[in-house]
Amino acid sequence: SVASTQTSVASTQTSVASTQTSAPAGTCMEVVIRSAGGADGNYADFSLNGQQVELSSGRGFSIVILTADGDVQSKHVYDTGFEGEGSGPLASLLNGLPDGTAVLIAAMDDASDSLTPEARSSIQMLGATKIS
Repeated sequence: SVASTQTSVASTQTSVASTQTSAPAGTCMEVVIRSAGGADGNYADFSLNGQQVELSSGRGFSIVILTADGDVQSKHVYDTGFEGEGSGPLASLLNGLPDGTAVLIAAMDDASDSLTPEARSSIQMLGATKIS
């Protein structure tokens, strides 16, 4: 199975999450998530097995959803920063995923000013423990 990794970053921190996980047929998958706030580079990057996932990240949360085989199924960016309106669609996406779906999350710039309790709960249900 493919494990999920979530990262939450405040606007002045840089964080890197890296994990190796078992993929089907006994193979190993390396997942790296890098994200930073505005003062520290302002980016959200994902790579799978050393290959950059192409995604035009923006302010708020960048999401990569993987298939059961560990391939990229879909990519999303939700503006949850100041006056952003991405919390509702973010919560809808996450709440609609089947159990066991691998979800990668990175925060870029301001990701929490407009984050609603419902969206925060949806992220926490995936296993995230720090959402600022």
